[in-house]
Amino acid sequence: MNGAISSRERRRRRILESASHVFAENDYAAVSMGAVARRASVSRGTVYNHFGCKDRLYREVLDLRFGELVTGLEEMLAQRRDPTDELERCVLEPLMFFVRFPKVLMLWRREEIKRIAAGSGSVRFAHMAQRLSKLICDAITDGVAAGVFRPVEPLAASRAILGAIEGTAGSLAGHRVDDPEVERAVGQLAEFVHQSLLQHSGRRAG
Repeated sequence: MNGAISSRERRRRRILESASHVFAENDYAAVSMGAVARRASVSRGTVYNHFGCKDRLYREVLDLRFGELVTGLEEMLAQRRDPTDELERCVLEPLMFFVRFPKVLMLWRREEIKRIAAGSGSVRFAHMAQRLSKLICDAITDGVAAGVFRPVEPLAASRAILGAIEGTAGSLAGHRVDDPEVERAVGQLAEFVHQSLLQHSGRRAG
């Protein structure tokens, strides 16, 4: 019984992995369950058996990728540490995640366009983004309270940082994680955060 459950879960995960690529490479309307099935090397019926419909599959893809990122950060930051270290992790972990998974960044942007233009998009995906924003907000709040960061408005600052993360990751599309260009971009983003928030010019995040 355990073997059957394990096999089913592995198949489900493979479908999600394949679907994340198919959705990122095509407009939502152009994606078919058959295309996902071919990418995952399973039958179309298997995809329907696992997810029921294309909309549910799409939402599951978003949940998987962003859930992994946000939950990992929440677990890592569950124990309060130095605010500069908290903030650095909240900035660099999402950046490197998007560099490793550029197709997920494309999904992020598409959902943001839907949300802003039409007030639509994935509700659960929006919740993931809010959780990420809250982590950055909390790190900034801690830093301001400790006198390490300048007295800024945490929500506005977190939005600016999220925009910088997205923009930096977008500029690195196609680069490997170990590319020197990635290292330079990471340094520039860290410097942006440093100059924007730190109370004392001689103090750096990290």
